[in-house]
Amino acid sequence: MTDEVKVWVVGKYITHNEKGIVWDIYGVYEEKEMAIAACFDKYCFIGPVVMNESMPMDREEWPEVEYPLGSQA
Repeated sequence: MTDEVKVWVVGKYITHNEKGIVWDIYGVYEEKEMAIAACFDKYCFIGPVVMNESMPMDREEWPEVEYPLGSQA
């Protein structure tokens, strides 16, 4: 059994284009509460990532992504 370490990415939605969603990254935090505190407008989002684990190669919806200060863009 592996000890799964989850961190929280903070980013900001910018726009959609023909290739998908464009966003900027603003930080990575150990605690969800810290990630929420780093958000500064309704376009900021947080999403979990498991450390030392590869992300899927195919595009898919990011499980557990949240926009703490507003609705999804």
